[in-house]
Amino acid sequence: MSFKISINIADALHNRVLTLSSDRRIELIRGIQKLRGSRLIAFVTSDRPNLSIQIAADTPRLFYDHLMDIKEKIPRLDLFLYSAGGEASVPWRLVSLFREFADEFNVLIPYRAYSAATMIALGADSIVMGRKAELGPIDPTVGNEFNPRDPTNKRRILGISVEDVTSYINLVKDKVGLVHQPEISQAFDSLAKKVHPLALGYVNRHYSFIRMVAAKLLSSHKKPPSESAVEEIVRNLVERIYFHGHGIGRKEARQLMLRVVEPSAQLEELMWELYLQYEEALHLTSVFNPEDVLDAVRADEHVLRDVEGAFVDSELHAHVFRSDVKVRARRAVPPNVSLSMNLQIPAAQLPSGLSPQQMQQLQQLIQQLVQDQLRRQSPVVGFEARAANVRWEKVR
Repeated sequence: MSFKISINIADALHNRVLTLSSDRRIELIRGIQKLRGSRLIAFVTSDRPNLSIQIAADTPRLFYDHLMDIKEKIPRLDLFLYSAGGEASVPWRLVSLFREFADEFNVLIPYRAYSAATMIALGADSIVMGRKAELGPIDPTVGNEFNPRDPTNKRRILGISVEDVTSYINLVKDKVGLVHQPEISQAFDSLAKKVHPLALGYVNRHYSFIRMVAAKLLSSHKKPPSESAVEEIVRNLVERIYFHGHGIGRKEARQLMLRVVEPSAQLEELMWELYLQYEEALHLTSVFNPEDVLDAVRADEHVLRDVEGAFVDSELHAHVFRSDVKVRARRAVPPNVSLSMNLQIPAAQLPSGLSPQQMQQLQQLIQQLVQDQLRRQSPVVGFEARAANVRWEKVR
């Protein structure tokens, strides 16, 4: 009884903390809206190490719930954005949706907005960047069934960076000095022997798609840039930044011809505090370590329930991305060990009234205990975590 009461108290306290955090986020959203004269939606996805969530195709539907009460176009819609990226097909769908509801669409970036999140920012009439704000290159990393497999985990498909492929060709031509077509063809044939030709074809198709979408996003502005400016911006973000993890601050973003706006001191303070609310809720400053989880419960397997991974928040509504995370230790159990036990216990030593069926159950129990002990004594060779019961929940 006391154990159940303590658990209920802990759950109640946890729910109370979540409620207070949600209330504070609403206050901050209202404060930014008042300062900006806008309607604000916050979109945050976790980039916590080993537990990150990507922008996916299910997100545009969520935003519609936050916008459907708008009957006529509003003057200004702002998107508060923090994400490491995701599917390249989503930015155009989101920006097109936002343009249906507002004359002006802007993005507010307190910290990181990489890859697909940078593409969303390209579709904004202005990008409000705080002092710590960072954009990133939009060169994609792609994967399909023809990609190479991870040699340590054959179920895992390795991604191929578009720029890695083009950089290989440039290395052959510019650094190695192979300039004749037969030599270049031979170098490409060597690549095709390592990477399936259809995977390389998919890389090229995705490269063309990224360039097309980025140009469409820039051209969707209320006052779109010139064609030459669009081409220059796309080339800069796709080809001329040679490391996908490079963070583009607001000074460099201006040099890349992006429409960057610096927030006022008051706005930046509100933006940063709102980010800190999400940082705390998603535990972004700590690495998710399956080994720590299992050590805490002293078991080889454990399930973390309702782990939060993303938010779509506005003044009126809130969606939370939740999943159950199943954590397991992988042990090197000897593959050919087979236990077969036949306990021969004199009848006189058996407890009175023990039937043959009960004796068989006892034997099976002992065998299972021995097998469990053998498994527990086998060395741990790794840990794995996988998500189950993945869903978006509307909580307000």
